[in-house]
Amino acid sequence: MINPPTAYQIPQNVLVISAINRQRDRLGAARFTYPVVGKASGRIAYDLGDGNVLKLAWNKKGIAQNRAESKPCLTPYYDLLLVPVLASDHAGKWVIQPQTTPLSVSGFFDFARSAEGRAFCQKAHRFAQLHGLNYYDLTKPASIGFTDDKHLIFDYGLTQAISEQYYSNQ
Repeated sequence: MINPPTAYQIPQNVLVISAINRQRDRLGAARFTYPVVGKASGRIAYDLGDGNVLKLAWNKKGIAQNRAESKPCLTPYYDLLLVPVLASDHAGKWVIQPQTTPLSVSGFFDFARSAEGRAFCQKAHRFAQLHGLNYYDLTKPASIGFTDDKHLIFDYGLTQAISEQYYSNQ
């Protein structure tokens, strides 16, 4: 089952990939179909070619993070603090978001030192506390991007519970 929070038309290739049962085979089909634009410990991001990215889980960590990012309670924060989830798989296999331009490390520190950046980080801190998210993960350079003339968090799936369950022993 697919959860489309908006009227976004899910690409047919994503639906085909989603229908593949074995995770390894899903990853192979995605790699064959779309270019990789990012990789983390639980998910691989693919450029869909339409201005959006597919975040495909490749392990339990990624599934948990995709589920966390696609929670309906986060929608009020879309375009204010978070890059919206346009569509998601109910089982957490994948989410689709608009593509952002990640900040460079120097760009991040310039932003963090600005009045806008300090205000953004304060909002992110309150948001993290309210939703049980890992504030440090939300505000690291690899989580904040620039899109439509504003800074937004594009990687916000690491809750405190996920952090404790999957990352505390690493």
